[in-house]
Order: sequence, then structure tokens, then C-alpha cells
Amino acid sequence: MKIGPQTVFKTAVVKKEVEKEKYDEKLLSKLTPLIGPKERSLINSKQLKKVRHSDKMVFFEADMIHQEAYKDYPDAIYWYRTMTKEHFEYLRTTKKVNIEGEKDYGGIAPFFDYCAKKEYFGNKKKGTHIVEFELGSNGKELCEQIQEREIKSRGIKNFVKKDPKPENGAISIGLGPAGYYAGTAGEVFNEKLLSGDITWRLVKFRIANPIPNDPLYYKDGRDDD
Repeated sequence: MKIGPQTVFKTAVVKKEVEKEKYDEKLLSKLTPLIGPKERSLINSKQLKKVRHSDKMVFFEADMIHQEAYKDYPDAIYWYRTMTKEHFEYLRTTKKVNIEGEKDYGGIAPFFDYCAKKEYFGNKKKGTHIVEFELGSNGKELCEQIQEREIKSRGIKNFVKKDPKPENGAISIGLGPAGYYAGTAGEVFNEKLLSGDITWRLVKFRIANPIPNDPLYYKDGRDDD
């Protein structure tokens, strides 16, 4: 029986898909001991899934991200922050954000795409995790609470009302000493995290590909700078 070109093509496609599945299984098995307990738990529960990989990096992301780029910051309930692996572990273990010494994006912004830019999340940057914070209220109320704390600590005579600053095309609230009201924002934010008024979840992270030269390697998505 003569095998036609269509059959040969289908066979090649199936073989390629099997090879991809084998590589993905091997990749996940190699990554398991390298990733943190929170990341591992989210992957096992399918709350995070591998979305792509290159020879440099493997990317995991949540199915649902509350993208609020279309909203003004006063209405935004969900805010995002890019952080290093070390600062993510700090958040996981202390239930607070590290408000000092961030080398990358140290504030929060009301939409995901801004924090996922290569300026903060690229391969040459130290930011490896993107966290989503649900305020429990909105940006307007958060800013009002920060301003109330500032008045309480400095006095009404020394108080100057400020709006969050635009930064590279997005509104940003800096949480560190050089941020919104010189660190007062970070104090209020961490208190609300500890009380549970603000909740958080990991929505994306990247990790170095441990088997870039494997014979079954295939490119799955773009390379990041």
C-alpha cells in the first residue's frame, strides 16, 4: 500500500507533537526542585500554567489577570508590582512588601502590562515575579488613607495634597522612601496587607531554562531582552 504525502505529513506532525510533550514534561521535572514552594503549589493546582519558553527563560502565568488599563486610577481595584525573587519570598513569608532597596520597579500600578514591560520584567532585569494586589476598595480610597496618615504624622499645616504621579505612560504609587509621601504609602500598604484588607496573588513569573540544549528543545514564543 502506497503511503501518500498527506499521510507522511500527518505522521511528522504527530511525531513533532509527541516530542514537544516529552520536552515539556522533562522541562517541568527539571524545574520542580528549582522553583519556590508557592510557585510549585500554584503550578500543581493549575492556577499558573507555562505559557511559553525560550532557550533562556520559561514563563508561567495565571489564566485570569484583571487588566484595568482602561480605568482611571481612582477606580482601580487591582494593582500590580514587579519584584525580584528575593522580594517575592519576603512577601510570601512576612505578608509585607519590601519597601526599601528595590532595584527595579518599586511601586504599584493599576494594570498588568505596565509591570510586564521589558524595562522591569526583561531577561536583563532582576524582576522575575509579578504580583496582583486586590485593594478591597479602590485607588481613590487608598490614596485618601495615605493622605490621612500623612496629616496625622506631620500635621495639617505641613500637609500638601498630591496625586499619584504618571510614570512612563502609567499612574504609579511609589511605596518606598522616595515614593508617595516619602514612605507613608508603603507603611499604610503593608498595614493593610497584614490586616488582610489587601490580598495578593502571584500572576506571572519567569525562571531560567535548565535544559536549553536538550535534543528535544523547540522554541515556543519570543525571546525577551
